[in-house]
Amino acid sequence: MKSIKNFGGLLCHGIPEFRLSREIIKEVIQKVLDLGVEVFLNKELGKDMSLDKLKEEYNAVLLCFGANISSKMRNRRRKFKPEYMEEMNF
Repeated sequence: MKSIKNFGGLLCHGIPEFRLSREIIKEVIQKVLDLGVEVFLNKELGKDMSLDKLKEEYNAVLLCFGANISSKMRNRRRKFKPEYMEEMNF
C-alpha cells in the first residue's frame, strides 16, 4: 500500500499544472478543512488505526482511498484490441 503525505491525489499528481492550478486545489482543500473535517494522511487502516476505533471517536467516518494503479478498460461484448492510453501514463 502506497501512502501519500499530502492532499490532492491524482488532482495534484496526475493533472498538469497548466490544466488545473495547484493554488485552486489548495483553496478547495482548505475550505473542506475549515469545515472542521479531520484528515489522516499516510495511515493504513487496520495497521495504524482501526475502523472500530474511528467509529467510537467520531459521529461520521468517510474513508477515501486513492486509485494509484490504473486498470485496463474491459469490454466483454466486443472482440477487438482497444486503442487507448491508460490515464496514469497520459
